[in-house]
Amino acid sequence: MTRTRNPEGAITKRCTCTDPDTGKRWGSRCPKLRRPGGGWHPTHGVWGYQLELPIRPGQTRRQLRRSGFDSRDTATAELRQARALLDLADGDHHLAAQIGDLLHACRPGTPLPDRDAVAARIRAGVPASVPTTTGEYLTAWLAGRRGLAEKTLRGYSDHIRQYLIPHLGEIPIQSLRTGHIEAMFTAIARQQDEIRAARASTDPAVRATVKGIRPMGASSTQRLYATLRKALNDAVVKAKLIPTNPALGIELPSGKRPKARVWTAKTVEHWQATGKRPSPVMVWMPEQAGRFLDHAERHDIALYAMYLLILHRGLRRGEACGLRDHDVDLDAGYLTVVQQITTVGYTPIVRQVKSDRVHRSSMIGPGAVRVPGQPCDVRTAERPGRWNPAGRTAV
Repeated sequence: MTRTRNPEGAITKRCTCTDPDTGKRWGSRCPKLRRPGGGWHPTHGVWGYQLELPIRPGQTRRQLRRSGFDSRDTATAELRQARALLDLADGDHHLAAQIGDLLHACRPGTPLPDRDAVAARIRAGVPASVPTTTGEYLTAWLAGRRGLAEKTLRGYSDHIRQYLIPHLGEIPIQSLRTGHIEAMFTAIARQQDEIRAARASTDPAVRATVKGIRPMGASSTQRLYATLRKALNDAVVKAKLIPTNPALGIELPSGKRPKARVWTAKTVEHWQATGKRPSPVMVWMPEQAGRFLDHAERHDIALYAMYLLILHRGLRRGEACGLRDHDVDLDAGYLTVVQQITTVGYTPIVRQVKSDRVHRSSMIGPGAVRVPGQPCDVRTAERPGRWNPAGRTAV
């Protein structure tokens, strides 16, 4: 074998030429690798190296073999990097085996782990053998999260599965850069534009390809970014995998909530004429809320009381659904908001309300309490079925 021995490993040069008699590759025995004078051919073949890795008791011999380098100097430099990583063990056989695991898991064509990053993990007491790709890290990070609400956990899982792993999963965590993340968001934005264009197409077949698919808005993109930023912050602070967070400083469209506008007569007229909503969030006028309550009272009496309560007391949908019998005292005219019912996917879950609203008590008012034998109408006692703007303060 044509090889130059090195006390820290072995540098090799080989090619893919085949023996015409056997059809097998020459490898390092190819006669073209050397010039007639004995020197290395400058362009024929590629350089590589091999290095013995530490093993655990009962483990068989293993080597780090890397090739494809254009020059001997490049191969030697990486070999020295591998040896520098092993030297971090400083005689600790268990730690040496961990670093050997880390090197043995490196895939061909990917860079070796950064020595300073591994040294920082060792100083912090974090195992040296860690996930080598961003996808593996994100999966392990999610599995290690504790105390998260079901909806938050579902959001993290969806972000990692649908976006982060497909775009960043194959990149080694130590090699993840800001450019990779910017490229991901650029690709996602392009994909969302394609979804919007398909939804607006006049061709039913094109619209069918995106049926049930909602494009991500600016706020959803910001939530995806927040998931990645949090995961990489933990990779810096807790796992000591990387020295800095490459997600910091990414510029994205603002995810601020749109400002609410009122459905005045003019805005309704404009919407009916153009088909364009003045804002994604529109607020009813009292008369419009009254017409909605009239419709609910006629067609869905089971939910009428809840709609009435939401409109007059500003309860969130989940808070209204989460009210229990003992949370509502009709005799005293009070209710206490303690819990809410939300959904994760299509599964309803019960959870405590947000901290700033815990045990929030609210007066129901005499008009909201159903009088036996009479319909519950808090809008006005004088003209049932008509909306009285002044009635909003009577509940």
